[in-house]
Amino acid sequence: MHAHVGRLLAPLLRLRDAAEARDTKLPGLARGIAYQLTEAGGTLDRATATLPEDIRAAESALHPLGVRIGKHSIFLPVLLKPAPASLAALLCALHAKLDPIPAPPLPGLTSFELDDELPQQFLAAAGFRAIGKRAVRLDILERLESNFAQSVRMKLDADVLQKEAASLLGCSNEDATRFAAELGYIKVARKGDTAKKDDAAAEASEPSYIWINPSGHQNARSPKRKNKNRNTQPTDAASPFASLAALISD
Repeated sequence: MHAHVGRLLAPLLRLRDAAEARDTKLPGLARGIAYQLTEAGGTLDRATATLPEDIRAAESALHPLGVRIGKHSIFLPVLLKPAPASLAALLCALHAKLDPIPAPPLPGLTSFELDDELPQQFLAAAGFRAIGKRAVRLDILERLESNFAQSVRMKLDADVLQKEAASLLGCSNEDATRFAAELGYIKVARKGDTAKKDDAAAEASEPSYIWINPSGHQNARSPKRKNKNRNTQPTDAASPFASLAALISD
């Protein structure tokens, strides 16, 4: 069991060791995030995580350890692979004493309709985030968020991205549109597309659409301003992942 956990969650353990080492090269602002990631099993909701003011410096320091800081989540992409994700979810379920233990998401699954009885902590440990009524894998969420933002900036054809989103999520176009709305994006007719010189052609053609973000909605809150010495030690000794140090010794 020690060898199994140590092998599948090796990136998480390396992150823990780097944060705890006396001669660590990680600055305090990065160690705080490293500790939080270790306790949470490798994924954090950026909106609720305790973050330093200089998030870019923290990201630069954590990048060599495989940490990605996205708009929605902070996570280790390598832990999204089926084997480590399933193990992390299992550890979470055991710690929470879930009965029965939920089955982890199927390998290769990028999103699925949410079960109201599925605990959010279990979902996060498996590498997914609830967006409305849909659970979306963290890397896919970040990718689509970036694509929608780019589409708004460049006023690209909305239908193209809608189909791409549906393909990536493995859902219908209607579900992809609802997903986009949860992120703050809506599809509207491009102004002027119906103002054709030929009225007959105008009636025969449908206006093209673009994505807009009317409210400037941001799912990721601004980083909280913290004392630079805060979060340099684990905060939740009861976390199933904070206890990995006791389970595995070098």
